[in-house]
Amino acid sequence: MQDWGKAYQIASYQSGLRSLGLELGEADLSTCVEAFKRSVLSGFRAYDDVEPVLTVLAQSFRLGIVTNGAGDLQRAKLEAMGIGRFFEVIVASTDADVGKPHPRVFTLALEGLSVEASHALMIGDSVSRDIDGARAAGIDAIWLDRGDEAWPLSDAEVTPRVRRRPPAYAP
Repeated sequence: MQDWGKAYQIASYQSGLRSLGLELGEADLSTCVEAFKRSVLSGFRAYDDVEPVLTVLAQSFRLGIVTNGAGDLQRAKLEAMGIGRFFEVIVASTDADVGKPHPRVFTLALEGLSVEASHALMIGDSVSRDIDGARAAGIDAIWLDRGDEAWPLSDAEVTPRVRRRPPAYAP
């Protein structure tokens, strides 16, 4: 899937440029793609609470990421935001040939961290992809509610959200 992901990216750029009446050769297209990626990456910012929380978590836990994005782009985004250093393992759907919520992508992350599902915890902002996927892989999960998604009807237990940061996480 990784090769398909890169081919898809190139085809997408070609299609977009053609819609503007532009036809680029391979070298020019590669230059265009890299310039676009640099431009996009410069705009990524982590939420203000991310780095302080990751700093605390990384002191006691091994951290990994499971993402449905293209692996190379997701790794570049993490570095651009200055938080890539916290993660020992990054499993992207383009690397795994499956995406969230498929349990296999979560299992690959566990294997990369050498951690059993019963000793792992998934923190994610998508109920259907992160929470349901982790639970299908036998991993407990916490939904990080950033206000983008309503909690669907589910058999999962819902704990009221914390409305303020605990003192241990204060920057």
